[in-house]
Amino acid sequence: MKRATVCITLLVGLALACGALAGEKKKRAKPERATGAFVSATVEGGTCTWKIAVDEAGEKTFAMAGQVAVMYSEKNGAQRVRMIRVAGKKPPKAKGNMQVATGDLVSVAKEGKSVVAKIKTADGEKDFMLTERLGVMYREADGAATAMAVTAAGRQKGKDGEKKRGEGRKKKNKDGGAPENL
Repeated sequence: MKRATVCITLLVGLALACGALAGEKKKRAKPERATGAFVSATVEGGTCTWKIAVDEAGEKTFAMAGQVAVMYSEKNGAQRVRMIRVAGKKPPKAKGNMQVATGDLVSVAKEGKSVVAKIKTADGEKDFMLTERLGVMYREADGAATAMAVTAAGRQKGKDGEKKRGEGRKKKNKDGGAPENL
């Protein structure tokens, strides 16, 4: 009888403890996005540390796991990166003319107006090109930013929301009215 009572008491205690732990589960913060210019990156001990001059926020550091999946397309013999993300259980699916490679980051360096990420894949080391302007999807916890993905970003927009280069679409008529054929 005592043995059954002890077992039941332990099971009830275990169930209560599991329920309490489940209730205290931390909620993950929603991912945030930042865009800016590449400053530098270092790869040490299976972790890549990206430094990016974030628009209107100054320089920020992001840590990223060294095992990555890369979505890229080939153009004129160069692999142009769309996104470098942390490798998960399943690699992303290639869509359209995009290709996917998985491997370990070896180095990331700026060469001219582009950033070259050297990744060791199953086929050997390959160079992947990124734009100088990058977008980062990250989570912040305990004051540290952990990058989940780094993407190639477009040109920086001006104060009015227009792109800095060019003026956009030009009007057909000088006076701004309707075309003559209407």
